[in-house]
Amino acid sequence: MGTCRIRRRALISGWGLAYVPEDLARPHLASGRAVPVLEEWWRSFPGHHLYYAAQRETSRAMQVVIDALRLVD
Repeated sequence: MGTCRIRRRALISGWGLAYVPEDLARPHLASGRAVPVLEEWWRSFPGHHLYYAAQRETSRAMQVVIDALRLVD
């Protein structure tokens, strides 16, 4: 089970605060199972963001992903 999924389950079980991406928290915020905190500190990043380790040559698979994400915007 992924770390984000574990945090989200703990959050909606009432165990405390969780730092998760907004799009994953949105359904729980809408249903009232979770409440937002520190909204003035939320960061918003328009578009897609991709991090990959610098290498001399990008693999073909990674280049396909990068090209596809560029087309989405």
